[in-house]
Amino acid sequence: MRHGKKIPKLGRKAPHRRAMLANLVGSLFRYKRVKTTLQKAKAAKPLADKLISLAIEPTLANKRNIISSLRDERSAFILLNEVAPMFKDAPRKGGYTRILRLGRRLGDGAEMAIFEIVPGEEKPEEKSKKKTKKGKTTTKKKTKATPKEEPSPEPEAEAETTPEEEKTEEKE
Repeated sequence: MRHGKKIPKLGRKAPHRRAMLANLVGSLFRYKRVKTTLQKAKAAKPLADKLISLAIEPTLANKRNIISSLRDERSAFILLNEVAPMFKDAPRKGGYTRILRLGRRLGDGAEMAIFEIVPGEEKPEEKSKKKTKKGKTTTKKKTKATPKEEPSPEPEAEAETTPEEEKTEEKE
């Protein structure tokens, strides 16, 4: 019996499973979204989140761990330069990926899912608390008052001529 064993086997031996998950996570970093089976997505989610957490603080040791886990320098480069900066200032610790269920595949009835990177969040706006008449506090977003700017009249630019028009002008 496999009581308490959290690693899904996915019908593969350990080396095949590790290679498949490395390829799946590498494709996730390249394309930002991958369509796969639900079980594979659930197995790859902890690996992807761990690698993004390592990439947020890119020390030499972390970079080497990322490359050895992904087995692909191109995917590691994309992770370090495109994906990790999205979460650099994020207030969260984990949860960088999500799984959206799609339904069953026609051929074999396997549950399909979209495995994608959650877009990076901007810093939350400051909220001010305001008391109501009954003494309860409510939160409202602060809005900055911006003065309405009138469009300034732009000076009319001289008509630019293309090189073809210049050649015709020179000939005449």
